[in-house]
Amino acid sequence: MASNSNEQELLTKEFLEIQKKFEQINERRRILAAQESENQMVNKELDLLESDAVIYKLIGSVMVKQSLDDAKGTVSKRLEYITGEIQSVNKTFESLQSKLVEKSNQVS
Repeated sequence: MASNSNEQELLTKEFLEIQKKFEQINERRRILAAQESENQMVNKELDLLESDAVIYKLIGSVMVKQSLDDAKGTVSKRLEYITGEIQSVNKTFESLQSKLVEKSNQVS
């Protein structure tokens, strides 16, 4: 009986650890989705500008002039990176979700 109780405690502990990781990865997904949305809006705003528009980029506490092409390139690369991160996080999310269901079934 003590063995069964210890096993149940271990399963519960594993379940709680997976649940914590799941919550962390879910928060990461939320942050990445917000970043993606923000960068898509910036991209749309840049598309509305004329080619001779003056653009400034905040670097530390200094505003530095930047060309439209450089700004578009930077935002495009950032979106590519965020998209890759989202795909990676989604894979981890799905894996943790299935582990969570599995542990939940074992605990019950």
